[in-house]
Amino acid sequence: MLNEPFVDLDQAWNLVLACNKCNGGSGKRDQCPDVSYVEDLHNPNEYLIQSHHPLRESIIARTGNNELDRKKFLQSRYNMAKLSLFHTWKAYRGI
Repeated sequence: MLNEPFVDLDQAWNLVLACNKCNGGSGKRDQCPDVSYVEDLHNPNEYLIQSHHPLRESIIARTGNNELDRKKFLQSRYNMAKLSLFHTWKAYRGI
């Protein structure tokens, strides 16, 4: 998986809520998120897995059978994105 030339990011493991400002014209665009968002993505995924949400099986199947594997998966995807998307973005966290 780590050497895949293309990674489909439109999967359940990569779903996050984003406001219009962050997701729209002045936000992330084609930039890699700041590395701090990797943990922000990991935590909701773990919550969904622990709560036996219907997305649980999909997240496990694509990211790993245990928490350490899932953290490694997310970090590897971040590292791959960082190689092709040189600029990063970080939203103001006023909420």
